[in-house]
Amino acid sequence: MTLLALSGVTVRRAGRAVVQDAALTVAPGEVVGLIGPNAAGKSTLLRAALGLIAAEGSIRLGREEIARLSPPARARRAAFLPQGREIAWPVSVRALVGLAARDGAAVDRALAATGTSALADRPATSLSGGEQALVLLARALAQEAPLLVADEPLAGLDPAHQLAALGIFRARAAAGQGVLLALHELGLAARHCDRVALIHRGRILAAGAPAEVITAARLAEVYGIEAEIIPHPAGMIVLPRRRARP
Repeated sequence: MTLLALSGVTVRRAGRAVVQDAALTVAPGEVVGLIGPNAAGKSTLLRAALGLIAAEGSIRLGREEIARLSPPARARRAAFLPQGREIAWPVSVRALVGLAARDGAAVDRALAATGTSALADRPATSLSGGEQALVLLARALAQEAPLLVADEPLAGLDPAHQLAALGIFRARAAAGQGVLLALHELGLAARHCDRVALIHRGRILAAGAPAEVITAARLAEVYGIEAEIIPHPAGMIVLPRRRARP
């Protein structure tokens, strides 16, 4: 059974299709990366996939069409970590994470999974940017939904916090959940995702194993760069070298 299945998904704004005929699936036990340049439609597609914005086509969470699910039912099936990380009120970390949890045990498990248990009693607004990112991830994990969708969860994080977050996503997948990530870091997507989907100008151009999708030719076409793809035992390395010549 797939946790998320999109087919023919189109999102229009002012009569213009900003995402067109998108198809994507996420199954239990896998991490799927959604990659593409700025303004390609990544955030729009993620929000459409969760029913947060209007869309045409088929969107299924588990076996149910999303339009038939109430907001609480959607929250039981999918957790969302948006790109913005603003924390407006100086509530404790435990209280912030608890906003999405069914009980205190779920809060404890989410804090432990993100390594933030020691921060539980601190005001969330007093944390560093990296700590806030992990705490907001803990809030999403506390829903204990089978699907986690995260929009640019690595943006602005130092390498240590990036690896910590990626380790959490891999652990969720190993526990049988599904994870869908919008990512800019192509090398990290290649090394840490089971599959990737490349979106450009609102269309998914390719989807599959990272080595099949992230190629020098596609990076030149989509990103306008010349890049070297370097095989490595830990996974492929993507080395952008220069802007592609017109």
